[in-house]
Amino acid sequence: MAAQHIHLRGVEVHNLQRIDLDLPLRQLVVICGVSGSGKSSLAFDTLYAEGQRRYLETFSPYARQFMQQLQRPAADRIENLPVAVAVGRRADPRSGRATLATSTEIHDHLRLLFARVGRASCPCGGRVRRFHPALAAEAVQRAAPGLRAMVAFPLAGAAAHHLLHVYATAGFRRAIVGQRLVDLEGGDSQLPAEGRRVDPAAGQDGSAPQAPARHHEAAGTVAALPAGGAATRGVFTYVVVDRLTTGSASVERWRDSLETAFAHGHGRCAVFLSAPLAVEAPGDADGAASRAAEKGSADLPPSVAAEAGQPHVLDGQTWWRHDYSAQLSCERCGRSF
Repeated sequence: MAAQHIHLRGVEVHNLQRIDLDLPLRQLVVICGVSGSGKSSLAFDTLYAEGQRRYLETFSPYARQFMQQLQRPAADRIENLPVAVAVGRRADPRSGRATLATSTEIHDHLRLLFARVGRASCPCGGRVRRFHPALAAEAVQRAAPGLRAMVAFPLAGAAAHHLLHVYATAGFRRAIVGQRLVDLEGGDSQLPAEGRRVDPAAGQDGSAPQAPARHHEAAGTVAALPAGGAATRGVFTYVVVDRLTTGSASVERWRDSLETAFAHGHGRCAVFLSAPLAVEAPGDADGAASRAAEKGSADLPPSVAAEAGQPHVLDGQTWWRHDYSAQLSCERCGRSF
């Protein structure tokens, strides 16, 4: 017959003075009493300590030397005690960046759910979409015919100046630095004022790419002109892969150029056009115009869009380190002062 009670006899632990007690098994038992009456001594220092000690005795002496063992409670006899698990009342220290999800340990599950099932949206209200070379080629082909276009890929970081010379050696002949169309073999010319690009970071007025004011990562890069040119800070730098004309170039050429741009741009690509482009992206329920040709996602600044839909963007342990998940009103600290 299975035991029905835990039998305690002659327990002398802290404030407990040789008490005898029978506690029912498989039932909820509440221990009440005034401060100093021995509640914790009974629950933690007697029941939990002895339950843990008996459980650890099942391990080898070698394994037990690496485990923390509580002091054996003083008692004449303790019978029918199962393995014990203690849940303390210790306050868990939290920082200003803690959230309800991180405190309850459900954040890892939620970030995977939102990253894989959710739909990312641009601050302008449009849907953030993913592109591949074939889809990007189809989107550009829907532009008005006769537009001059340049397929390019972005460079970022302090090494942009060095990379321009590396790509020039590899056979690339043109680059876009700020609003300047640069000949990597020599001189440079001004990018036409009416030029508009199909890219996440393009302005609504069709201007050439400038680092958004709130996007600190891009604003801090250095994009230098080749030898003889002045350094240009706070702009995006692009290497031109091919120059085409909409309506006349074949889909295969568009696709090859875009594949090259995606490969060198690590999944990012921009298409500059000589006039505004109004293309309705297929599958958009809201009919929002698509202005991007990026393998990651569309309609956001490059370093933001490429991360959309990735679980680490919603990582509760590192979100404050990234500009794309920062709330500027609280300066990433979780509180407004």
